[in-house]
Amino acid sequence: MSFQHGHALLIGVGSHTYAPQLDVPISVKDAEELAAILSDEAYCGYPSDQVSILHDSSANREGILDGLAELAGKVKPEDTVTIFYCGHGDYGTDGEYYLVSYDARISKNKVQAGTGVSQAALVDSLRKIPAERVLVIFNACHSGEVSPTLSLDEELRSRIVPDSTKDALLSTGSGRIIITACKEEQLSYIGKGEISLFTQAVVNGLRGKGVVPRGGFISAYDLYLATYEEVKATVSETYQKAQDPELTVLKGEGPFAVSLFRGAEETNLGLAEEKIELPEGAAVRPVSEQRSQRMYQVITQTGGVNFGQGNVIEVGGDVIGEQSIDTGGGAFIGGSVNTGGGTFVGRDQSQDTTINQEISLDQFNELLVEIRNRLAKLDLDEPTQMSIENDIAFTETNANSGKPSLPVIENKLKGVQSLLKTTAGTGASVLGLVEIIQRGIEMAEKLF
Repeated sequence: MSFQHGHALLIGVGSHTYAPQLDVPISVKDAEELAAILSDEAYCGYPSDQVSILHDSSANREGILDGLAELAGKVKPEDTVTIFYCGHGDYGTDGEYYLVSYDARISKNKVQAGTGVSQAALVDSLRKIPAERVLVIFNACHSGEVSPTLSLDEELRSRIVPDSTKDALLSTGSGRIIITACKEEQLSYIGKGEISLFTQAVVNGLRGKGVVPRGGFISAYDLYLATYEEVKATVSETYQKAQDPELTVLKGEGPFAVSLFRGAEETNLGLAEEKIELPEGAAVRPVSEQRSQRMYQVITQTGGVNFGQGNVIEVGGDVIGEQSIDTGGGAFIGGSVNTGGGTFVGRDQSQDTTINQEISLDQFNELLVEIRNRLAKLDLDEPTQMSIENDIAFTETNANSGKPSLPVIENKLKGVQSLLKTTAGTGASVLGLVEIIQRGIEMAEKLF
């Protein structure tokens, strides 16, 4: 039987024309193996002409965006779309997160702005896909057998898609589910097989291994659970490390049928889309609709003017207007300021409505995202960068643990402040970040 509603775009960025040191040939094999199982009538049943692969030179920025646009033009709301990306990912010189395409360029250990697929371009592309069942699978961070970062320490700090980007992707349409190879602070191990450990687990799940056959279909949740359990166990046994594939989904969102279960002929779609409870032990991130919408608007910059994160804005003339001006620390205004009855908010005169209002955990998590984004733009040495990132990750874990410890959170954030002050200088970007961390400390004192 054929799963006529199934469409797939599988991307394996195996080589890089301007940065051959980043080449990961196994990424191509990952995409090919997924294509083979999805289009196999004995398993998933996707029509072969509805499964597309991009790799090497075809996986350039234009090719990836064109592939997403082609999907948007041919799928219908009732269709199922599977999008798979295997390659590197990291922040760019403009502070945005990028998927590293074949033609991406690297500048100062970051992706040169505009040369990869930015988070904004990715969000916009998914927004145009009308299908109401979209599964996005990211394996955008690799480690090797010996070097935990695939010898990229001096070239690129390859990172999995950040939570803020995933959260925004959930608001690009109804029925979005995201599976990543590991949590944001973890590494995705390649392993010793012909394809990566993570992709092998996904392929095994699509073959039916460890999956409950719900009405002849494979549910997105069941595919995730099978993948999670296999990867977690394999990495723990092989490397004595932790790798937890993560599911990101809107709170209350149910699963959907990803494909046929072993080429089933008698099917009942409703059984695959019944709400099931995911086990607490799995790495599941249920995201509130409010947070997802906020992250979506942050990335798409809907309404207003974005001066960038950590940039110095110089205004030489008069500023006249009825709205408040929030410099965020690091803006220098040389002329007189006429607010027309509005409010000027700057480093010396602060009007922080966040602190004065009721604080939520979502707001605190958003502030940690902002700290990460600004941190990515600073030119810090690697030990300092890693130390701060680990402290922020620990803070986030503690804050969301159910039993947060204010002294621990304060200690970590104050330690980050101190390290920045002693190692990163006194530039406007650094001082602005120090002030944001101080805001986080004050928020924590009210929240925890």
